[in-house]
Amino acid sequence: MKRRILLGNSNPLSDLATVMLALADVGHLTEGQALLRFERMFAAQLGAGRACSFFAGRVALAAILDAIDIRAGDEVIIPAYTCVAVPNPILALGATPVYADIDRRTGNLCPHSVARVVSNKTRALLVQHTFGIPAAIAELNAVAREHSLRVIEDCTHAFGANYAGQPVGTHGDAAFFSMEQSKILSTGSGGIAYSANPEIARRLADYQSRSSFPPALVTWKMLCYLVDITLLGGPLYNSLTDTLSYYMKRTGLAHGPVTTDEEMACVTPVGILTRRLPNGLAKIGISQLARFEKNRQRRQCISEQYAAAVERLRIPTLSIPASAAPNMVRFPIVVADKAEIIRYMRAQAVAVGDWFSAPVHPWAVDQAAAGYRAGSCPEAEWAVAHIANLPITPRMSDADVQRVVNLLETFQGMARTKADEFAVAWP
Repeated sequence: MKRRILLGNSNPLSDLATVMLALADVGHLTEGQALLRFERMFAAQLGAGRACSFFAGRVALAAILDAIDIRAGDEVIIPAYTCVAVPNPILALGATPVYADIDRRTGNLCPHSVARVVSNKTRALLVQHTFGIPAAIAELNAVAREHSLRVIEDCTHAFGANYAGQPVGTHGDAAFFSMEQSKILSTGSGGIAYSANPEIARRLADYQSRSSFPPALVTWKMLCYLVDITLLGGPLYNSLTDTLSYYMKRTGLAHGPVTTDEEMACVTPVGILTRRLPNGLAKIGISQLARFEKNRQRRQCISEQYAAAVERLRIPTLSIPASAAPNMVRFPIVVADKAEIIRYMRAQAVAVGDWFSAPVHPWAVDQAAAGYRAGSCPEAEWAVAHIANLPITPRMSDADVQRVVNLLETFQGMARTKADEFAVAWP
């Protein structure tokens, strides 16, 4: 089937112009004034704290762990149903990630599960806002206070979301954000560490000052990668984009975000956790922030269209806390056969996602090396088998969204001819 390149309501030419200008400014690819401006603009979205930029979200997490004095032998509670980028910085310190289970209704940490795994070695709790849906942060903060734990918010999916009228990222001691290409705010690669605690903020800045910029050539190749995905990366699935991106990275013409084989084995490559965001990518971040509210509103509109459709089709989705205002990076659906719907929809040029394909995503990760014990978090393992996610991007038009919904309905009808129910039993 022919793959369509759909541009939706957003004009990609404005993105392309920003990238090309950054490419042309070869004297300021690594260091420059854009970095400080971007960090200040980002922090202003959250409040009175400080934002420090890094090469990736996992580097931002490493900076936070250092700033709150996580050391060898300490334990950090994290959710099962997460990415390998979360436990790896913990393991790199010689500390231990301890997995707590999720609530299958929300996809987020279950406070009761967290309380069960606290020990006298536990120093911090990492709260993930999965798919951009805020976690039950009030209840989780209460558990943390009871045991004198630091709280780190994982906002990699959730920039722009709110809980109890306050931005996610401002409810704990510190927070980290990802700006990888699939995220809500994207510079192609990058991460932010944020804290309103003056001492933690000072230490984050100190960690940043001890980190190094990537070589100018790497930055230039990262910008080339952004040219590729800006021109060809429509809102739905596009095999041409995937193929071209693969060969551009394979031949060294472009440099995109990648999880190395070492990281899959939970071995952190030397130097990877001490890299800064380059100036060239900060320019992309400034451009993204300038139109962030417009993009957030478009995401909200798409989420509402999906929500109405799945309610009509009686397809379960994750629950949203009454006090939460999500900003979804993807729209979760609960199905009986996750693998089958992903195959079907991708064959129709719709990129249904498999986040998360293992308790520690992706499926190729050595789960034991990541510290995860099979069977220890049954709700997370259930979610791995049954939660898929639909694409959300401001470049999707209403027609694009309707096409996804129509295909979902068609697949639902096909599935019911093979089995009693399309969707699994739901609480």
